[in-house]
Amino acid sequence: MAIFQPLTNNYFGGMPALGTPNHQVVNSYAVSSSEAAPILIGDVVVMTSIATVKAGSSAAGTAALANIIGLAASVVAAGAGSTAATGVRALVYDHPDLQFVMSNTSSGALAQGSLGLFHNYFICGTGCVGSTGPSATTTRSAMALSGVTGSSAGNVRVIALHPIENNYFTSNATGTAQKFICMWSAGSLFVNSTALLTT
Repeated sequence: MAIFQPLTNNYFGGMPALGTPNHQVVNSYAVSSSEAAPILIGDVVVMTSIATVKAGSSAAGTAALANIIGLAASVVAAGAGSTAATGVRALVYDHPDLQFVMSNTSSGALAQGSLGLFHNYFICGTGCVGSTGPSATTTRSAMALSGVTGSSAGNVRVIALHPIENNYFTSNATGTAQKFICMWSAGSLFVNSTALLTT
């Protein structure tokens, strides 16, 4: 895949780590037609208060996202969503044990070696250094790990350097962002508080 390159300052949001269990579990979710921002492939998707989904919006990567559902597997243009059963809906990789690949930003280095692993990080939405924003050509996300703001409250837990990096940790000068295998951190996923219906 052209966007998947080692030591490269390119952002693609998140993508399932192929070969891991549960990486192809996808479900559809309603999207409100009033959402002003699109959902792009690889965006972190969150549940809204009206039981629809939207792209997470922590642009600066300095705060945790609430009610994460998973990663977008399809594109929904701004204003094109629908709550109707036959309308435009978002497909989302939503298995709670999903392992996925995400790049860090070139300005937010993760600590080298094991010091950077098994920590939680916030997600930088659109303000990644070196990024011109989401790609209109590939309709891919520009979300990335924010190594500047590692925090126990972060949504993403880094569990490994991706094999494409050949086990080489860089100091992350501009243009050398790396790819990591990640999982959702505890407490990040949406939990439906509505009581189960009984018959």
